[in-house]
Amino acid sequence: MPKGPKGFSELEKSVIKEKLRKECEKSWAVHGYKKTNVGELCEKVGISIGTFYMCFSSKEALFLETLETLQNNLMAFMEETIAKEPTKDGFAKAIKLLYQEYARNIFLYNATSPDFLAFLNKLPQENVLKLKFDNEEFFRKNIESAGLKLLVSDAQAFSVISALLSILNVQDVMRHNHIEVFNFMLDNLIDQLFE
Repeated sequence: MPKGPKGFSELEKSVIKEKLRKECEKSWAVHGYKKTNVGELCEKVGISIGTFYMCFSSKEALFLETLETLQNNLMAFMEETIAKEPTKDGFAKAIKLLYQEYARNIFLYNATSPDFLAFLNKLPQENVLKLKFDNEEFFRKNIESAGLKLLVSDAQAFSVISALLSILNVQDVMRHNHIEVFNFMLDNLIDQLFE
């Protein structure tokens, strides 16, 4: 197998990158972006910092790739859920499962937290816009996959679902279980959004 300039084959480099993404995800979920340290990630993966920079140009590049991988996995999961039940109920079920995943790993998805904003502020603007655009496109695609017809504009529907998902940001001040509140609100709004 041919070796790269630092003695790693493309396959070995790919394996190292995957290990770094997994460790990044774990650390990000527990400690957040700011407190995740490249040196500690390298130690857990068993590589040098030089090897890290052979794989990623920066800490932010690793975080961005980790976030994109997580989003792709969530998208695939949602698509599978909707494909099994392409109805309004199936769509609602997929959104509920998405919320539960966000709740399990709030550091990874709370785009309004100071920690997440610190990460976004280090990214080139085109990367930030791409993340936002991809989410809206994915939302539209899932509506089509479920065979749903909107009763409101797609921008309003996306905004309503986004607002519901933002319940995560205030869960600590709720007097009732935030997942139950989310499910109740979605169940009562779904018929206002879709035929």
